[in-house]
Amino acid sequence: MIGRFIDVNYPLIATARLSEMMLDYPKLLDNGISGLKKIISDKLAADPQNEFYITSLECLDICTASADYMREQAEKQLAELPENADKRRKELRRMADVLAKIRTDKPGYF
Repeated sequence: MIGRFIDVNYPLIATARLSEMMLDYPKLLDNGISGLKKIISDKLAADPQNEFYITSLECLDICTASADYMREQAEKQLAELPENADKRRKELRRMADVLAKIRTDKPGYF
């Protein structure tokens, strides 16, 4: 089934296709950001002037930087929590840990 807009009930979202982008989630899950960088870097070595490969690596760098920033924000919020905020502390700790992991490793789940 195809959903028209972002809707978690549909495996394929038409608006992503209209934007001429289709994400290869299995490739991301199988390789992680570091693995994707290696795949693209290998292709770039064979074609060093390929702007698509160059830009793809830059985009993945933005993903890594974004994960770092969001992790830092979670850790900052952790430091500011009152002592009795155990539930929120656990949520923020998990977010920070996952963001640190996906920066280099394959995601554990999707």
